[in-house]
Amino acid sequence: FRAMIDTLVDETLARGMYCIIDWHILHPGDPWANLAGAKEFFAYMSARHGGKKYVLYEICNEPNGKKATWARIKSYAEQIIPIIRKNDSDGIILVGTPDWSSLGKSGRSAGKGLLASPLTGTLARNVMYSFHFYAGSHKADYRKHFTAFAAKLPLFVSEWGCQQHTGDGRNDVASSTEWMRLLDRHKISWCYWNYSDDHRSGAVWKKGTLPRGPLTDANLKESGRLVKKWVRRE
Repeated sequence: FRAMIDTLVDETLARGMYCIIDWHILHPGDPWANLAGAKEFFAYMSARHGGKKYVLYEICNEPNGKKATWARIKSYAEQIIPIIRKNDSDGIILVGTPDWSSLGKSGRSAGKGLLASPLTGTLARNVMYSFHFYAGSHKADYRKHFTAFAAKLPLFVSEWGCQQHTGDGRNDVASSTEWMRLLDRHKISWCYWNYSDDHRSGAVWKKGTLPRGPLTDANLKESGRLVKKWVRRE
């Protein structure tokens, strides 16, 4: 898939957009499960795209399971970050957090290890920690948890949706609005999931829109209309 990724990165940058190159593994949740592959992937991607502006790297999507403690995620990051830095000295690197990048909220750790022992020194330079939420499932208690971390660590919401954590169900507009207000208050960037026309309510396009369109408001699902409004800060 390298040629496809190379094309997508360049096409994204040509449109004046940021591009996150994401090692998107969900199963198994232990980032060490394919450490050799991750090293090879980021060595190639940083060498190919590290000299281009507006490229970010997300090195482990949603660590989860008993093995994926913060100590283990941190050790993984300590191996991957230097590989990227050989080719890209200042590109932003996003590091996943425990329990599906919930800063530990969706598990038992509550993220205590992350707060007690974050990355430090050169390893922490231009590094941010990932947080994911789905507004229909993750409400006031998650926002409170998130706020405590936002006061102490650089965060980036690299995935969120208006619905249940499955990416489906009704759009919880009230909870989503509260999240948008919170992220604006802390000046935290976000990426919505998902930009497709699949069957889920979380997909922004009506089924059958892609690839030929038309990419008009008439073909946006409710989630697409909401996200467009928030992107435009209306």
